[in-house]
Amino acid sequence: MSKLLLALALLCGMTCLLEIVPALFMREKKKWIKAGLICNVITNPILNTLLLLHSALYQLPLSISIFLGKLPFSYPYAILRYATLLVLELLVIVFEAWVYRKMVGASWKKCLLFALAANALSFTVGLLLEPVFTTPLDWQLYKWLF
Repeated sequence: MSKLLLALALLCGMTCLLEIVPALFMREKKKWIKAGLICNVITNPILNTLLLLHSALYQLPLSISIFLGKLPFSYPYAILRYATLLVLELLVIVFEAWVYRKMVGASWKKCLLFALAANALSFTVGLLLEPVFTTPLDWQLYKWLF
């Protein structure tokens, strides 16, 4: 369990660091950074927990075979996982834009574009790093549940 929480904290920390990058190009950097950190501390653990639960519901036996057999992924599950991830990311973008609007006071368009840019950056890096994190996280979840 502690490894799972540590992994979730690591993912949240990496996301926070990545999503600060677009804020460095904004006029009121401190406001955008503060709002971004608050957004990610709220949304990232929820998003990753939902993805882990998704794995538990739809993929645990496959996850174990992938972990033991070192296969990259199963196509049907990958499509379902990425579709779920895309829907969740879109919800996160809308929520974060709302938080930016409330905290920074910028226009909806600017807040939405900022949230989209920040999440596109962390999403892309997350996809590149997913083989490093996903299978061990699924395996840890399996060991924790059973």
